Amino acid sequence: NSAFYNELLYIMGLGEVVEGNSKTKYIRRLPESKRKEGSLLENVISFIKSHGMVSKLTKFYGDKSEDDMIFSTALNLAITWVNRILFLKLLEGQLLYFHKNDKKYKFFNTDRNVVDNEITYDDIDDLFFYVLNVPEEKREKIFGTKFSMVPYLNSSLFEPTDMEKEIMFVGNLNQNFPLPLYSSSILSGDIPQGVEYNSLQYLLHFLDKFDFGSGDKKTQNPDTLISASVLGYIFEKINGYQDGSFYTPEDITQYMCDNT
Repeated sequence: NSAFYNELLYIMGLGEVVEGNSKTKYIRRLPESKRKEGSLLENVISFIKSHGMVSKLTKFYGDKSEDDMIFSTALNLAITWVNRILFLKLLEGQLLYFHKNDKKYKFFNTDRNVVDNEITYDDIDDLFFYVLNVPEEKREKIFGTKFSMVPYLNSSLFEPTDMEKEIMFVGNLNQNFPLPLYSSSILSGDIPQGVEYNSLQYLLHFLDKFDFGSGDKKTQNPDTLISASVLGYIFEKINGYQDGSFYTPEDITQYMCDNT
């Protein structure tokens, strides 16, 4: 789904470019003239520079140049957070499917968020580390109410990474940086005049325009259906840019599981 892929890259602060004569597309930081302070990547870079974090980056990258270290860190963190959110959209889709589309399980719903007003980066931080990473019976009382429909996931995906612990968490992102709409955004015409989203609000409203497997596949629109395989392909491309990650297709994992 190229429309989903390209706009997701934009929200992250990335884009695809063709370099040289190979016609191979590479994922790169947007050129300076097109960068938006509200994108995830630029928001992280702003935090690193303004909070004196550059000296801590050598621990992860050794003798890389300062610009390379800053970019690599911002990309690493942005991918981590978007990976988690997209995984949760798949979870949300499954919860809706199993509970006959009961909207109370739509915890990322932009009409009725996990809080009464617009969801914030702090809310996402709470969701990652105080809720998904903690069994229901051990959660702080406030989170038992606020995120009552969100199950515990025994997964390393929601454990703080070394880079988060050393540099920043998603809750440190600046809530006030706006992100203008992508030129061919699926949200065009949906946003009231004068309203500006930050990257989190943009991302959640954007994701709500797609179907993450929450209904009968016979009635799903293939243009808006986002399955695990779609996300696997996208994040093979994005993660593979850094560390050579590969997505294992469903037929192969199914074969492995059946035989196991």
